[in-house]
Amino acid sequence: MSYPFYKNTHFNEGKQITLTINHYSKIIFTFLLTLLQLKQYREIPYNYTSFSDKEVVYRFLGEDAWILLESLRTNRNTGRSARMLFEVLGDMWVVDRNPYLQEDLIKNQHRWKSLIEALNSRLDLIRKRANDNVKVLELLHSADLSVAKFELCLSDFKQHKKRIKQALLKVTHNNNIRFDALSRSSHATDATDWRVEYPQVVITPDTELEIASIVKACIKLGLTIIPRGGGTGYTGGAIPLHAKTAVINTEKLSFIGDIKNTNNLQSVNVGAGVITKRVSELATKNNLVFAVDPTSQDACTIGGNVAMNAGGKKALRWGTAIDNLVSWKMVMPDGTWLRVERLDHNKDKIQLLKSVSFKINTLEDDSKTVISSRVLTIDTKKLRKSGLGKDVTNKFLDGLPGIQKEGCDGFITSAEFVLHQPLENINTLCLEFFGHDLKAAVSSIVKIKDLIDSTAQVDLVGMEHLDARYIKAVKYTTKASKSGLPRMLLLIDISSQEQSSLDKISKKIKNITTQQVGECFIAKDSYTRQTFWKDRANTAAIAAHTNAFKINEDVVIPLDKLADYSDGIEHINIRLSIENKLDTLIEVREYLDNIKPETDLIKEKTGAAVDLLSLVSKQWQDILSKLGDSSVFMQVKMAERVISYMNEFAHPLNDFLTGDVFIEIRNDIQAIHASNRNIRLFIATHMHAGDGNVHTNIPVHSHNTQMLKKAESVVDEIMILATSLGGVISGEHGIGLTKYQYLSDEFKQEFEHYKKQIDPNNHFNKGKLMPGSGLNGAFTPSLHLVEQEALILESSEIGEINDMVKSCLRCGKCKDVCTTHVPEANLLYSPRDKIIGTNLISEAFLYEEQTRRGISLNHFVELNDIADHCTICHKCAKPCPVDIDFGDVSIKMKSILIKQGHRQTNLASKISLAYLNMTQPWKIRLVKKLLIDYSYKAQNIASRLAKPFLNKKPDKTVGRPSMAIELTTLLDKPLPTDTGLKPMRELLNINDTTSIPILSHPTKSNSDSPSVFYFPGCGSERLYSQIGLATVALLYHQGVKVVLPPSYLCCGYPQKAAGLNDKSNTISTDNRVLFHRIANTLNYLDIKHVLTSCGTCIDQLMTYELGDIFKDSSLTDIHEYLLEQDVTLDATGEQYLYHAPCHDPIKSENSSNLISKIVNSEVISNDRCCGEAGTFAVARPDIAKQAKYRKELEIKKDIATIEKSDKPIKMLTTCPACRQGLSRYQGSTNIQPIYPIELIAEQKLGENWQKEFIQSVNIEKVLL
Repeated sequence: MSYPFYKNTHFNEGKQITLTINHYSKIIFTFLLTLLQLKQYREIPYNYTSFSDKEVVYRFLGEDAWILLESLRTNRNTGRSARMLFEVLGDMWVVDRNPYLQEDLIKNQHRWKSLIEALNSRLDLIRKRANDNVKVLELLHSADLSVAKFELCLSDFKQHKKRIKQALLKVTHNNNIRFDALSRSSHATDATDWRVEYPQVVITPDTELEIASIVKACIKLGLTIIPRGGGTGYTGGAIPLHAKTAVINTEKLSFIGDIKNTNNLQSVNVGAGVITKRVSELATKNNLVFAVDPTSQDACTIGGNVAMNAGGKKALRWGTAIDNLVSWKMVMPDGTWLRVERLDHNKDKIQLLKSVSFKINTLEDDSKTVISSRVLTIDTKKLRKSGLGKDVTNKFLDGLPGIQKEGCDGFITSAEFVLHQPLENINTLCLEFFGHDLKAAVSSIVKIKDLIDSTAQVDLVGMEHLDARYIKAVKYTTKASKSGLPRMLLLIDISSQEQSSLDKISKKIKNITTQQVGECFIAKDSYTRQTFWKDRANTAAIAAHTNAFKINEDVVIPLDKLADYSDGIEHINIRLSIENKLDTLIEVREYLDNIKPETDLIKEKTGAAVDLLSLVSKQWQDILSKLGDSSVFMQVKMAERVISYMNEFAHPLNDFLTGDVFIEIRNDIQAIHASNRNIRLFIATHMHAGDGNVHTNIPVHSHNTQMLKKAESVVDEIMILATSLGGVISGEHGIGLTKYQYLSDEFKQEFEHYKKQIDPNNHFNKGKLMPGSGLNGAFTPSLHLVEQEALILESSEIGEINDMVKSCLRCGKCKDVCTTHVPEANLLYSPRDKIIGTNLISEAFLYEEQTRRGISLNHFVELNDIADHCTICHKCAKPCPVDIDFGDVSIKMKSILIKQGHRQTNLASKISLAYLNMTQPWKIRLVKKLLIDYSYKAQNIASRLAKPFLNKKPDKTVGRPSMAIELTTLLDKPLPTDTGLKPMRELLNINDTTSIPILSHPTKSNSDSPSVFYFPGCGSERLYSQIGLATVALLYHQGVKVVLPPSYLCCGYPQKAAGLNDKSNTISTDNRVLFHRIANTLNYLDIKHVLTSCGTCIDQLMTYELGDIFKDSSLTDIHEYLLEQDVTLDATGEQYLYHAPCHDPIKSENSSNLISKIVNSEVISNDRCCGEAGTFAVARPDIAKQAKYRKELEIKKDIATIEKSDKPIKMLTTCPACRQGLSRYQGSTNIQPIYPIELIAEQKLGENWQKEFIQSVNIEKVLL
């Protein structure tokens, strides 16, 4: 890979700084140290990116200008002018790379005009100071041209938008045409985080058939076309290199066909936008195997799998995408349709054949009718390098279209894949290796593979490796009864028709493992197997400490050379570690040399410190110089000679720098060490070990030019090592931007010739896989720099948001579970995309604060937009390898906006929260009647009347909706009309706030009866009071003493979710004080359970420390408690779907399993958010409509799996708000939403249970 224009800068090249003993604290010293390191190459302001000054100048003024600038800024007379020019470049650079700033300036022409005037004014000042200096005037000429071009860029973009939209509206819907900042910024990068240009438009086609027309329209518009699926690429294949780019997002092409069986070949045809994991799930459901399973399968899509020839762990057994494709359909650069069919598929790896043939059909515009056909036969030796299981370096493949071409020769729209028949039994083996001799441990991979390959009855399905650094990064839990983590991990899947065969070979594998100081663990059941494999999915966490930026290189090594490759990587790592320690000693020496000792003691001690440093430095340098000697390398590798900064230098140093007088020196030296350790380079590896595909990762701080430059040289070493061992530079990640320079001349020339034939005008992915391709001009944002700048400005709130999201890996695993990522409903607000947008908005805030031009109100609107596009379900946290919870981020955003006075909420949302804040019974009674009973009925009638006039499919939601949109989307689905029951407190006549109600059955309760404290929550008390009533009635008839709060209470979570932290904290504090009073008043009752009927209440009450209030009590959902008491529903023959709330109250086990036990019947778990999400449905009804669109599809899909009967289908849920949300689907799906407790109460207590319970209940009121 190439990182252009870096200067060789070092700390000791800067100006010397004299430090007295007590001059700086540790924090300030570290900060100054970082600034000094940055100063050498960062004088251009507002540059929160990996670009150095040199690269920014190159981008706007060219190479010659940089040479001129270098000569000018060292001159006293012209240095000031150079800095003024840097300010001009800083303004242009930040706007050029930030779509949010661009949008704001397009909307606000006054701000745009002021900016241009400021740029020209600075240039005029430089001109006045030039004194006819030829160099300055030459530089000014370049700057004038650049500013003039910059001045036109936004007006040109505005005109292009109009022209593009007019053309695209002829071939697709307006919802599919996106120019907004979030769409453009999220489609400008992939998992690498490299960026070059932002696309002008993002297009999201509804159907496969649209693609050809869209492609033709883009060609006429002069736009280069980039197909894009999940955006999970690791080589930058989908990153735009040119501003005039249209990115076509395939995520709506999510159709999955039926499984076909043709001549005993089972296959399935799927759309390009289908998430890979969905195909795997379909195969598993039908007892089949889908072989393409990259680590990114939770987010990557089928189109990308084909274009990249993706692999994964199962590629070891069945090959990569090319081995498993039956056919694929694509649009070519001239807009014509092709369908490529594999002939005589062998249902196995292509390498087993001498040649392979494909039928290439040209199709009519209907994408079905064949116009012409030809057969292409390829020698299989050309597909991969001989002896390697994976190899994607030959992009030409004898002219086979689409596959492995990285979107450079057309657009994959769908593909048909083989589904394989698995063997009867499958086991997973987890091998933990603890010895220092990793070469020997890696060699066991070959031994194990040879053993399994020689056993006819057993298949090797997968073999994955993690090194010590990955083991630590994924937070692995050691299975062996040993202290510490293993040094290497192997996960192996083996299958056979007979379990006995697996048992036999497992024993042999265990023996091999034991010989290499390892232990073997075997999983046979599905759950344990999944547990073993779980850690493998989190490998992206390796870069969490570098703000998620890493260089990810995958190479393929011949199996018999894997151990040598591992040794080579270890050699590089040892060298990098020693070099980093020596760099630390250099800086410590410089620090010590510049201390001005105030006493003889300080002089003597610092002199001794220098002597120690010199001794240790000489020893380490000696080892480094001899590292090429195999015996020295082995000593270090086997830990016979441990090189430890702490043991050899830091601890001895601290032993004689004792006492208060040396505190500052010790702290400053620790800060130097911490700073250098933070920028230490290392290589971490994980492998698809069975086929030699090694993922070699180098985490790097994107703001640190020196670190990036050094990483570049390390990558060079890795590629030289791989090829010297007979390997190749890419096994499945492709070439993209990052590897082109390592591609062989032969492969470059072959593809270049092919590209000129197929796409001579560069309509597809312009600049990729062609001469000049690479990372020249590529940059990555640096959140570290944003964080530093925010600290300077004391903008801690920007820093807080930045800190919450800085570890995002852009892996996209959050997309699959996110309520606001529903492509088919025109909703593309995944946490990944929102984080990219949030970072750019933070930059915009920071830039406008620094320039003192005033923060644009548009940025507050944009921040509101991102905050609103989140239901606060917190589901994204679970699949995230680095534990980012965007729900918490959204809450923080709302809180900041409220503090700044810029939070935008509608009247309905404000009234809803006001209702939840009320505690007076008369107010609640009145507002419920007006807000819920009457309003719901009115909305229900209006919704039914408006149904014929409303669009069924929701529109895209970007920015603040208009009043008309809010009103029409509020009518989207009718609200329930069964909320008319009075509040529970009114029904039971317990509105007295000065006493505690205790419900105890006169005959079934006694002194030994259990006592519980029931917190009904707003949904069970103010919305569906029948839920709260059913709960207390069932407990009452079980003889349980039920203690209720003395008044209406809210837990405080709705306020927290709205960003009203102060109000939420006040409610929580008041509630806790009240609960303490209740516990003290009722100290004669042994309350061991606090029960509630709501998941958000449980989540909030968990923060109350209830075990300290009601001594040793547990917080439990009512269903869990009743199941413990054997209170369940007798089987009725009714059929159930089950909707688990986003805030699932059931914590003890999988909630659908528990509900199945409660109703004594199997329930089908129905996925996705109901769209209600507390007050979300009224706060942003337009977004809620999008969420409901997806939910309705899920309901209908699951209903279709249920056999028809005369019994109704009921939708169970354990959340009162979800009960309301689900009721909206009754008209379109005929399901009846119900809370399980209501069913049990009616069955156990009779049809008239409510009236009878209210009349007969015995309530003791204890004065509080």
